[in-house]
Amino acid sequence: MRSLIISLFIVIFLPLAASADITLYGSDSVKLLLSGEVTGRVEYWNFFEPTGSFNNDYFYEFTRTKLGLKFETAYLDAFLQAQNVNMFGLPDDAIAPAPQGVLGGGAIYFVHDRQKNPTSTYLRHALLKLKIAPFTLTAGRLTFFDGEEVLYKDDPKMNWLKKVRMSERLIGPFGWSSFQRSFDGAVATYDDTAINVTGAAFHPTQGGFEKNGGITIRDIDVAYVALTLKKGVVPNSDARLFYIFYEDDRGLQKADNQPASSLLDEGDVRINTLGLHVASTFRLADKSEMDLILWGAIQRGKWGQLDQKSWAWNAELGYQFLDVPLKPWVRAGYFVSSGDDDPNDDEHGTFTQLLPTVRKQSNTPAYYNYMNIEDLFAMLILKPSPKATIKLDVNFVGLNDSADRWYFGSGATSKTVFGFTGRPSQGEDYIGTMAGGHVFYNFNEYLSLYFYYSHMWGGDVVKKTFPEGSQGDFSFLELTFKF
Repeated sequence: MRSLIISLFIVIFLPLAASADITLYGSDSVKLLLSGEVTGRVEYWNFFEPTGSFNNDYFYEFTRTKLGLKFETAYLDAFLQAQNVNMFGLPDDAIAPAPQGVLGGGAIYFVHDRQKNPTSTYLRHALLKLKIAPFTLTAGRLTFFDGEEVLYKDDPKMNWLKKVRMSERLIGPFGWSSFQRSFDGAVATYDDTAINVTGAAFHPTQGGFEKNGGITIRDIDVAYVALTLKKGVVPNSDARLFYIFYEDDRGLQKADNQPASSLLDEGDVRINTLGLHVASTFRLADKSEMDLILWGAIQRGKWGQLDQKSWAWNAELGYQFLDVPLKPWVRAGYFVSSGDDDPNDDEHGTFTQLLPTVRKQSNTPAYYNYMNIEDLFAMLILKPSPKATIKLDVNFVGLNDSADRWYFGSGATSKTVFGFTGRPSQGEDYIGTMAGGHVFYNFNEYLSLYFYYSHMWGGDVVKKTFPEGSQGDFSFLELTFKF
């Protein structure tokens, strides 16, 4: 509980009278602003039962503090932000021999730094932003969220669909992790009332599970371009066409289903991803709303000596009752991404997530990510009050191809860690059923609380690898203060 106690101490003694950004200097043409964020989280894992005396049942915690300074003018902004992270109580005995491997999120952190209480301070942002409407150019150390190029002031539901259900599937700052990641490079945009065109080129930094988050991974290159048609151009809808080039020259052992003795993995990763999304909201006459999401992508390129040929798509449908208590919003959908059906041919068929923020969709990322996956899911969202939101989920998760692996990970976290890994499926295809609940509470514009709990009933894939016990629990309590 140290992280929450520290967070509460900071919250009490920071000046709560401050605005969202504290103005250090302001005039008609120039502003100097101070901003900050303090997050404390306690996490609990009761991972699947390992063979032997390894620890699969533990707590750990962290505090993350950000302090930023922003300089604003009519045509040029500058932003500097430092970040400090302190973790406490990571397990040093939660790593079993393969294929069981790391037993939950705490073990993944420990594998990176081999420390029970890692701490780090580094520069999270350092950027300049040139603004000459309708163009902007941002360069330096920045964050990037694929799919969030356009948000709407007058449509919070569309924003929720884009931010929670579509963005960061392929590129994101891994914001849920303690250390997070940044990107070193540039983003250019053209934005008018009808369209947004965004182009970007950057290297990721270390981070996520790796404490040394200020180091640039120069052997990974990313280029991105997207065209978004705004609401109104497409009736009731937002549509995006995007292309991503991803190149990884680190020369690390790749996560795939190739035999250990295969030489086909040698060489670099070069993946071209072409995709699109459509998000729609429809107000109905009976004081209700419907929403629809369609998302899809194909990948071509090279995976070492193999030809990359993979795909993924997602469809979701929602219905909300606006004039009944709790305003229930029911949503359901299906996500599927290709697996590799033959480890001995010259193709790599596993859809690869590149640099995502995995928890945006999978909720419990140490169980699975969105590679070689089929996820049939339903959710119920309730609004007990304007300050509170409850979200309940159930996921039925399996492998798209039982000849491929059961993957997890959220992309490159350091120069020496590939970022994805996989356990053998052992010829099975059902990972399991997971049910979870989220509670969000905003006390005010500065302070918020987030609680989450999930339980996984492992299927045959899990039972073959963890015969001693195939059920698991994950929970956390997080307190965030922003100014």
